[in-house]
Amino acid sequence: MSVSNEPHAKPIPAKEMHKIVFALVGVFTLIAVTYPIAMFRVSDMEKFRGFHVKSLTPEYQPTSLSSLN
Repeated sequence: MSVSNEPHAKPIPAKEMHKIVFALVGVFTLIAVTYPIAMFRVSDMEKFRGFHVKSLTPEYQPTSLSSLN
């Protein structure tokens, strides 16, 4: 009889694996849906009009919410 020193991994039940996969797919879907929406909203702001990259600069000063409308 051969004795192995390798640890045996306990298999994950299918229902548990489905929960994990669905959670990860859900998170990815939320990111994939909200990212283009955020990019569209930022590109419509007067402050970033004409820029292809919407990065902050060291001179960045927050504007009030009333000026965004």
